[in-house]
Amino acid sequence: MKKKVAIIIERANTALGGAERSVFELTTALSGLGLETHILAAKGQTEAKNIHILCGDRPGKRVCYFTFAKALRKHLSENQYSLIHSVLPFDFADVYQPRGGTYAESILRNAASYQNK
Repeated sequence: MKKKVAIIIERANTALGGAERSVFELTTALSGLGLETHILAAKGQTEAKNIHILCGDRPGKRVCYFTFAKALRKHLSENQYSLIHSVLPFDFADVYQPRGGTYAESILRNAASYQNK
């Protein structure tokens, strides 16, 4: 049985470049090693079976951090993964990969980018 890996990112859109493109490259590389990879994103459009858009029904380009966290927790309670890798600071991820700077700086910068209400 293949090991399942979930990779969490805010938006599933390689046209944005940067983190989005590197997540898709990571997914391809892990799949090439025989792992079953899934991308868990708040927003995006796709027909790929391994990309799960969890907050696609919400308006706007971005989703509140806590809304995305709730959707992720629901998805993770219904699906089993061997490893959860996130480029966003979620405490339930096995691996947190900040996208630049120090961990503390990255967490603060990312959290500040959300409109938490």
